[in-house]
Amino acid sequence: FAVTVHGSDTYLYMAYYDAINNEVRVRCGNIASNSTTSTNFGGFWDRETDGNGKPTAYTNSLQDVQVVAGGDNGNNRNAGSFAAIGVISKQTATVDDRVVMVWYDAVNRVLKYSYYTGDFDSLLSKKNKRTAEGWSEPVNVFTNHAGQYCQLAVDYDGGVHIAAYDSVNCDLNYAYLDSDKQGAATQNSDFVSCVVDSNGVTGSNITLDVAKVNGHWIPYIGYYSVSCIKPKLAWKCDNNKAPAGVDNNGFTKKWESTVLPTSSALQTQSNQYNNICVGLWKNNSVDAVEGVVHYGEIKSSTKGTNSKRPDVQTNKAGEDYGDIYGNGTSNPILGYVVKVGASTDYIETAQMR
Repeated sequence: FAVTVHGSDTYLYMAYYDAINNEVRVRCGNIASNSTTSTNFGGFWDRETDGNGKPTAYTNSLQDVQVVAGGDNGNNRNAGSFAAIGVISKQTATVDDRVVMVWYDAVNRVLKYSYYTGDFDSLLSKKNKRTAEGWSEPVNVFTNHAGQYCQLAVDYDGGVHIAAYDSVNCDLNYAYLDSDKQGAATQNSDFVSCVVDSNGVTGSNITLDVAKVNGHWIPYIGYYSVSCIKPKLAWKCDNNKAPAGVDNNGFTKKWESTVLPTSSALQTQSNQYNNICVGLWKNNSVDAVEGVVHYGEIKSSTKGTNSKRPDVQTNKAGEDYGDIYGNGTSNPILGYVVKVGASTDYIETAQMR
C-alpha cells in the first residue's frame, strides 16, 4: 500500500501478485475523510461475500485492477511473486502524486522499476485493463539478481529507496534513485546500489522505512538472517547515497548491521510473508514560527508505562490489547512473528536502547 492525503480526501494505491493468473496488479481509489463507509471506492470493492456470509468463487475478471506485469504485457514484463509500490507527493491540496513501483521478474530473476506517466484520474481510468498502458518501460534496478522480498519507500524530497534480497548470493541489497530521475529512469545506471549485508544467508523477509537524520535521508531495513535464525536491522551511517556495506565480506562501517538477540523462536521458515517489520518515530509538522517543514525528520519515541486496557465487554483487564510505549530514544522498533508452542503465534516487538 501507499497512501497520500490531498485536501479532505485520502488516496490509496495498492500493488500485489495474483498467483492464479501470474499477474502483478495495481489498484487505486480515493475516499473522503467524512465518508461514513469505506466498503467500496475507486478500484476497491468488497466482493468477498455473496450477502449471506459465504465466500464467493474466485473469478478471473480484472475486478477494477490494471495488470502491470504478466498476462499480455510482453517478454519484458514478466510477473513474479514480489511487488512494492510508493507515491512521490508533496501532499498539497491538489493531487500531485507520481506513482512508482517495483516487481520481481521471476523469469529473468531481476527487479524491475516503472512509474505511471499520468495523473490519478488517468490511472483510475486504466482499471480493467490487461496491459500496462500509461506505465513507463521497465528498467532493471540492480545489476545482480536481487529482487525477492522487494520493498520500496519514498522520502518527502522525492528520493526512491529500494531494498531486496539476492537469492543467488544470499545477500541484502539496497538501491537509491534521485528525485530528479524518478520520473525519467530509462536505464540501470540511473540507480545507485550496493550490498548491505553478506554475512551468511541473510536479507529475506524485508521491510523498509526512511527518516531524515541531520539533513540526510537514512534508510532503515528490517530483515531475516537464515544463518543465525534471528531478525536483523541495518541502517546507513554514511552520507553517500548507496555506499557499500561490505567489501570482500568484511563490513565497511558505512552501514550498521545488528542481530536482534531475541530468545524467541521466529515464525519465518514456513511463511515467507512474515516480515521483519521496522518502524520509526518521525516528525510530520511545519514550524509555525520559522515556516520550516519537518516532514519525515526522525524524533524521539513516546515514553510511558505499558498497560493493558479493560475489555470493552467485561470491563476487566485482559491481554488482547493495550498501550505499548517506546523507550524515549529515536531508535527504530522491530516487530516480528514468534512461535509459542505447537500452534500459537504472537507478535513480538523490540526497540534498540
